[in-house]
Amino acid sequence: MMDWYSNFPPPSREEAIKEVVKKVTLEYPDYDKEKMLEMCTKVVTDMPSLGSYTGWYVGFQKDAIKEVKDLIDCSNCSFQLI
Repeated sequence: MMDWYSNFPPPSREEAIKEVVKKVTLEYPDYDKEKMLEMCTKVVTDMPSLGSYTGWYVGFQKDAIKEVKDLIDCSNCSFQLI
């Protein structure tokens, strides 16, 4: 069945951005919405391809979500040079 879905295109970049925002918001509900949208937009638009329908939902979407979470976690931590 997964092979069959590989014949279909992924969601549009706009839809992919909405999906990533929605998933990341579940874990970071209090994070600044504008910053999150900006991060998600950058991550998804910087991807050279979203793959196929299967590729997006099995791999690329998870990669995008992880990258956004890493950016949020990094922006919330403070670095000190010693």
